[in-house]
Amino acid sequence: MKNIVIAGTGGLASEVTEYISDSNNDKLLGYLDCTDENMTKYDYTAPLLGHENNFVPKKDICFLIAIANVEIGKKVAETLISKGLKPYTLIHNTCQISKTATIGEGNILAPFSMVGPKSTIGNFNLINYYTAVTHDVRIGNWNSISPRTTITGGVQIGDDNIFGTGVSILPFKTVGNRCKVQSGVTVFKNIPDEHYAKTDTELNISKI
Repeated sequence: MKNIVIAGTGGLASEVTEYISDSNNDKLLGYLDCTDENMTKYDYTAPLLGHENNFVPKKDICFLIAIANVEIGKKVAETLISKGLKPYTLIHNTCQISKTATIGEGNILAPFSMVGPKSTIGNFNLINYYTAVTHDVRIGNWNSISPRTTITGGVQIGDDNIFGTGVSILPFKTVGNRCKVQSGVTVFKNIPDEHYAKTDTELNISKI
């Protein structure tokens, strides 16, 4: 059994809380945040443990980052590691993970996501609901991948990227670092560092 603290108390933390509750092997000790405003909103039963800077951990405690802002998440992770906490990778029990896949530390794999053969996932990535990481994919660190994203064979993804809902990345394409991809986009070209991939199609809404 793993003893876990969650950094963050917002919407992402509420989802992660449910993933942990679905497991019979993990125990949620509480939350790290500077405010208690979300504790009632999300009906958390585990306690607020305070700010990460003031948190005094016991031995053998793991942590998960449930903070949408990557830069803040990185700082919190650095603080917790310096206090002796270990990053924990949470894989929901409905996920399908190949025996030949490699998954690093601090990742969150949401329900019904999958990772295929010979794929490698780095550290501190969020792989959301029904996302498919197929064969021979390489994913770096600190990527946020929204629900129902499809990452096909041989794709390479760098660090600090944000993918909207329902993105499809075609085989052997490359996404650099610090990129954003709009929801629903099919990536059929390589995306260089620090670029935003979007479609030019506008959604026109008119009165019936």
